[in-house]
Amino acid sequence: MQKMSRKKRHMAIGICFAYYNIKGILKDVYDPVTENFDFTKIDQYDYRQWLSMQGAPQWLVDSVIVRFFYTGTFAQTFTTVFRPSVSGW
Repeated sequence: MQKMSRKKRHMAIGICFAYYNIKGILKDVYDPVTENFDFTKIDQYDYRQWLSMQGAPQWLVDSVIVRFFYTGTFAQTFTTVFRPSVSGW
């Protein structure tokens, strides 16, 4: 029983994570006129801050999946020595 509830919790976190990321990308990054994604539009935001701006609950912003994604994706990509870049370039 405990394994099943853990599995459901992990699925719920994953679904919420995907939802708020997709919602934010479509709202802030995707340009329907040019049909391109411009991640430089959100470079000024910390990823967790940006996720909160999409309406993500605090428990998701503070979750392991967000920390893992943030650290693995953005924390080591720099436009300058001190400023991480969401766009990665």
